Amino acid sequence: MRNRYTFPFSYAISQLGRIQEATMDPIKYDLVNEVIRVSQTNLLAKQQENQPGERAVLEWIQKNAASYREHYNKSLEGFSNQELCGMLKELSGSGKILDDVLTNVPAFPNK
Repeated sequence: MRNRYTFPFSYAISQLGRIQEATMDPIKYDLVNEVIRVSQTNLLAKQQENQPGERAVLEWIQKNAASYREHYNKSLEGFSNQELCGMLKELSGSGKILDDVLTNVPAFPNK
């Protein structure tokens, strides 16, 4: 018989992202998400230049958006708020993506 406080393993796995939200400073959490959002927007704009049409953008979002966010969410949590603000400024003004910005940052692990 299960205790009323035990949950299936699949439920625990789905909640891991929420744990990260709770442990990260709220300002830093928002900064990380905004950096990723701007980078994704720039990436999709570049992709639309290469392959015009909404279908290509929608396919990329369906196949890659979640893994893109997860990858960079984990990668960016080691940066300070000041570094994240600098990244956001660089991404916002230039149309670059995170790969372009992070190539010169030694703390970022190469894929």
